[in-house]
Amino acid sequence: MIPIRHSIARLSRQALIQGRRSEHSLSAHTPVLLEEAAQHVLAGSASSLSGRKLFVDATFGNGGYSRRLLDSVDCKVLAIDQDPEAYERCVAMAAEPQYADRLVPIKGRFSDLVSLVAPHGGAIDGILFDIGVSSNQLDTASRGFSIRHDGPLDMRMQSRGDLANDSDLSDSITAEAVVNGYAEHALADVIFQFGEERQSRRIARAIVSARTFAPITTTHQLARIVARAVRGDMGKHPALRTFQALRIHVNDELGEWSRGLCAAERVLKPGAPLVAVTFHSLEDRIVKNFLKDRARGGERTEEENARISPGVPDWTGDDLDLDRMRRRGANAEAWEVDKDRIRSRVRRERRIARAEAKMGGALEVAEEFPPSFRIVTKRAVAPTREEIGANPRSRFGQQYEHWRLHTQAE
Repeated sequence: MIPIRHSIARLSRQALIQGRRSEHSLSAHTPVLLEEAAQHVLAGSASSLSGRKLFVDATFGNGGYSRRLLDSVDCKVLAIDQDPEAYERCVAMAAEPQYADRLVPIKGRFSDLVSLVAPHGGAIDGILFDIGVSSNQLDTASRGFSIRHDGPLDMRMQSRGDLANDSDLSDSITAEAVVNGYAEHALADVIFQFGEERQSRRIARAIVSARTFAPITTTHQLARIVARAVRGDMGKHPALRTFQALRIHVNDELGEWSRGLCAAERVLKPGAPLVAVTFHSLEDRIVKNFLKDRARGGERTEEENARISPGVPDWTGDDLDLDRMRRRGANAEAWEVDKDRIRSRVRRERRIARAEAKMGGALEVAEEFPPSFRIVTKRAVAPTREEIGANPRSRFGQQYEHWRLHTQAE
C-alpha cells in the first residue's frame, strides 16, 4: 500500500492586493497567517521521531516563515525561491550566526522539489507554501507587477526587472510580449481564465486597438488602457484582474502549483504536514481538488495519480498576432526575439500535448489507490482581529486543515 504520511493545512488569503502599499509599512512584508501556518507545521511534525527536524519553506520570499520555524524549534530549513532577490535575502539571513548551518538557501522552482531536496536527505518533516506575488515584488517598479508603480511590463518571477541583463531567461516571455504579440481572442482567453475577468473581451479589444499606434511597454500605460475600457468594482482598480492574469500566464503559476503539490506528496515523511497559503480562488481551487481527490482514493492509473487534472484552465496559448509584431515605433530586433520566444514556447507545448496523447493511447492498468488524506476542518477558520489589525493584507485569510492517515507502508 502507499504510505499515507502527512497532514495538510490549507490557508487561503482570497483577497487581491489592490496595487497599493499598506499604510502599515512594517506589516506590508509580514507573512499572511504567520502564526497559524507555523503552528500547523510544528504541530504536525511533533508526532515524528525526535531529533533535528528538516522543513522546507518552498516560497522563501522575505523569510518570515523560515525565521519563525528556526526560532521555535531545533530544526533545519531548506528555503526555496526562484526570485533572485529573494534568494539573495536568504543567503544574507543564512549568514546570521543563529541560523548558521540551519538555513539552506536553494534557488529554484518548487515544482522541482524532489530533485532540490534530494541532496539534503529527501525525507521532509514539513513543507510550507505561500503562493502568489510577494509584497517585495509588488513594491519594486522594475519588476512590472504593480499597478501603482510605473515600470516595464516584465512580470517574470525569475527576473530582476533588468530586461537588458536577463540573458539567462532567454526561453521565457514577458508580459510585454504577451500584450503586444497575442491575437485578440487569445489575449481575451488569458484574461478571462487566469484573471476571472468577465469583461475580458472588451479589455482585449482595447489593448489590440491601442497597440496599433504604439507598443504597450509599461504598467501605467496598460493600466490606463484597461481603465478606459472597463470600470472597476468595489473600489478596486479596473486593471487588477488583467495584471493577475498576465502574471499567472507568464510564470505558468497554476501549472507550477499543481506540480508542486504532487512533488510535496512524494518527499514528505509519514505523518508530516504540508501547509499552503493561497492568494486567490484559482490557486485555492487546485489545492481543494487535490485534497478531495487524495481523500477519496479509488481506482486510478499511475499517470492519473501523479497528475492534478482539475483546477488548471485548459489553454495552450498558441494563437499569436504575428502580423502586428512589426509595427510603427517598435524595435524590430527586440520583437524578433520575443516572437521567437513565443513560438518556441508554443512548439514545446504542442510537443508535450502530442506526447501525452500518444501515451494516453496505450492501455494502462488502473490500480486501487487508498485515501491519502482525511479532511479534519471542512469550514474555513478566519484570522483573528488582532492579526487583521497588525497585517491588513491577511483580512480575508482562511484556514483549512487536512490530516493524512497512517497506514502500513509498501
